[in-house]
Formats: sequence, structure tokens, C-alpha cells
Amino acid sequence: MVAIYNNVISNENNIDFVKQGKRYIKRRYENISSKDIIVYEDRNPHRSYKKKEKFMKLLNELQQYKIKTIICYDYSKITNSCKEFVELLDYLALFQVELIGINNKFQT
Repeated sequence: MVAIYNNVISNENNIDFVKQGKRYIKRRYENISSKDIIVYEDRNPHRSYKKKEKFMKLLNELQQYKIKTIICYDYSKITNSCKEFVELLDYLALFQVELIGINNKFQT
């Protein structure tokens, strides 16, 4: 399964990113079906992923080996802390989960 994570700023940006994320996934994984793509959305201004309810749910499902890839718009939608980001990458590595930022940006 592939997860799309979005911290929603506006509904318009949300719809565009989810569509963009699904197109990216379908290009990358040719045989994936729509039921294998899960969208997690928070409406939370906190900079830490630890305070984002849907992202924590995503991590819980990841622990059950349901998710193998997480797609986000850019890494700063998850956290603005470099230290926390590195900790998250280490955690994802334990479960062999790939994190992909469509824009590959990190704004601190």
C-alpha cells in the first residue's frame, strides 16, 4: 500500500496535491489499484508530526506493515525540525518504508 500524506492549508491546494500524488503513484507503480492508495489529511498547523493525528495514524498502520511508501508534497508538511525529520527517517527505515517528497523541499 501507498500512503499520500497532506497537511491541508486550503481545500484547493489539497485537491490538486491529492490528484498529483495519485498520478505520481500510478506512473511509478504500474499495477497499483486505487484501493491500494490511502490518503491521510491533517488540518493542523503544528510543525511537529507528533502532534498530527492522521500522520500518527499513518505511522501506526505502517507498524502493521500495511504501508510501504509515503508520498507528501514536501517534507516540511510533516515537520519543520531537521532533528525530528532525521529521527523519522530512521524510524521509517526500521520498517523499510520509503518517504517521497514530490517537491523534495524542506523549509525550516
